[in-house]
Amino acid sequence: MSAPEHEPFRGDHMREVTYYRLAATLPVVIPFIAHLFYRDDPTIGLIDRVTILLYVSGIAWPAYIPFAAALFWWLAGQPVARYRRVSWIAPILFLPPFLAYLLLVRWWTASTEPWGGVLVFYSIVVLLFGYAYVLLTHAGRRVLAWRGSAFAA
Repeated sequence: MSAPEHEPFRGDHMREVTYYRLAATLPVVIPFIAHLFYRDDPTIGLIDRVTILLYVSGIAWPAYIPFAAALFWWLAGQPVARYRRVSWIAPILFLPPFLAYLLLVRWWTASTEPWGGVLVFYSIVVLLFGYAYVLLTHAGRRVLAWRGSAFAA
């Protein structure tokens, strides 16, 4: 007898859909953890250079959290194969809400920077960070599946 779809675990194994939902917290959790290690020091080392990038990626939270919630609401009840496919296009799907958020912030702060260059720059940054998280998520899934004990059948 199989477990109902809404149960996150089957015995001591995590369902793969639950893994994807948990992995979706990485863009929020990793910048928060990076903030704990970030030091504003002019003589920065390698750790600081990495944590600055991760810390700065946290600016997307106000747009990412509603986006991820809406995406998982839309995916509710879908097979795990759909989660896998959608994860590969999620960074592209995230661009419009993030750019709308960015334009709102720029309007609110009365920024005088040229809009075109900023939108192109942040589009590239969002895609790079987005696909880095997607690759990290899929690599983690493969490692856990390779161990043979991570996911319920």
